[in-house]
Amino acid sequence: MPAAKTTSVVLAIPGLVDLAIKYADFLKEKYDLYKAMDKDKRLFKLAVRCAQGEVSEVLNFYKENAASVTATFADDLEQLSQAIRDSAESITSLLTDGETGVLVQVGYSFRGARKISKSCAELEKWVKRFLERAIIFLFFGTSTSTATPAAGLASSNTVTSRIRSIRSADPPAEAEIKSLNIDTEYDHDEAVTPVTKDSHIWLEKNKSGTNTLGEYRKYANSADTPAINATRILVRDLAARLRQADPSTMGILRCLGFSQNLRKNLFALHFAYPEGQTSPKALQALMEIDQGHARPVHSLTERLRLAKGIASALFYIHAGGFVHKQINPTNVLVFESASHTYPEHLGQPYLVGFDAVRKADARSQLLRETDWKKNIYQHPDRQHLKVGHEFTMRHDVYSLGVVLLEIALWRLFTDPRGGQKHLWNKVKKTKDGQEIEESELLSPDAQRVQYKDLAQKQIPPKFGTKYKDVVLACLDGLENGEEQRKLQDADGIVVGVAYIEQVMDRLDQIEL
Repeated sequence: MPAAKTTSVVLAIPGLVDLAIKYADFLKEKYDLYKAMDKDKRLFKLAVRCAQGEVSEVLNFYKENAASVTATFADDLEQLSQAIRDSAESITSLLTDGETGVLVQVGYSFRGARKISKSCAELEKWVKRFLERAIIFLFFGTSTSTATPAAGLASSNTVTSRIRSIRSADPPAEAEIKSLNIDTEYDHDEAVTPVTKDSHIWLEKNKSGTNTLGEYRKYANSADTPAINATRILVRDLAARLRQADPSTMGILRCLGFSQNLRKNLFALHFAYPEGQTSPKALQALMEIDQGHARPVHSLTERLRLAKGIASALFYIHAGGFVHKQINPTNVLVFESASHTYPEHLGQPYLVGFDAVRKADARSQLLRETDWKKNIYQHPDRQHLKVGHEFTMRHDVYSLGVVLLEIALWRLFTDPRGGQKHLWNKVKKTKDGQEIEESELLSPDAQRVQYKDLAQKQIPPKFGTKYKDVVLACLDGLENGEEQRKLQDADGIVVGVAYIEQVMDRLDQIEL
């Protein structure tokens, strides 16, 4: 993009900021006028977010740091700014000035509520898209855009500030360390229950009777003091970062702190339930209930919402500077609320399972996984484990593709009643002079071929071609559409942009 165009986009930002502020003031006036109207309340909160919150913060940063805006991001910024302006103007045109009264309110309620709700949803969508692209530029990769812009934003209770805290390489301060250690809040002899048989996540209660979730990291009986202290520091620092998570936006549970159980040789991370949500279940457990049934009770819309939530959560984990390494149905927790209960509703998903998580820029240990039920979610490179096959974001994206395929089919590849048959072959072998038939797991590369074949043939009749394209993009490692080569960029920004365009945007475009 020419420098002049980039500059013009940056110069247009103040107009958007001013419009958002004007829009917020106008809506505040209408909110006072019709404060009994739920739609106005929703719009008011959204307007404040645009004018005084995170959107304004990010926009003002780019206004002051025009030189740091890349050509690609400037082009996105221009389109998104126009969309936000159009949505804002569309909403304000539906609200008219005039004296209040019963008839005015009734007329407003009947004539405008549906249109306002639709316009509000459109504005929310574009605000979400804008922030996702800003996060790519601010936080992905190892270029100066990761450090300087992120540090230049004001410290506040926003998604960008929370991501900055999660990414922080600085160890927690002494006061924070003391608050993170919550040993005294838990009775280590209290019985706990795993959320599913293959999960490291446990249902628990603290001494005050509050429901929490625990994730455990064990150390060997033979571990010496330096090794135990090293594990403590690792768990402590992870707890400090995950304390900054915003469950409602990120799809990541907020960590309350950590504890140590000396008798059982383990450390535990403790997580709070999201506000207003109960009865956590692993996605694996929900799907196992339905294996063997021809038609689940929940709708395809519920399943699509689940897929979008998991894809969004992975985006924020990567934005936080981590690779997850264990994306599979045992590490997706689904909560119920008063209005969304299983089996009619699937609930809100959250990514858990931080036992194997490491910083994206940390050295991979190339440790081999021996459990086939976990291996089938791993990229073939990670199953071959040769030098150069260190874990990257793209490997997480591959795992996401397998999970999204399972969600579309509503069949687990680990369950003999579900999709397990697709990954095993009957082979004839000679044993003790006799020919016998045994089941043999497909090779890693053959597994990927099978996944892609299933996606091509079975997803379109259920979810359409866009969802199929999302799954294939994940399984192919977000290939460059023009050059048909896997994306190789040192700083992760290209992969981040590809993930937004090929996964999250396509999922948002699906209408059932």
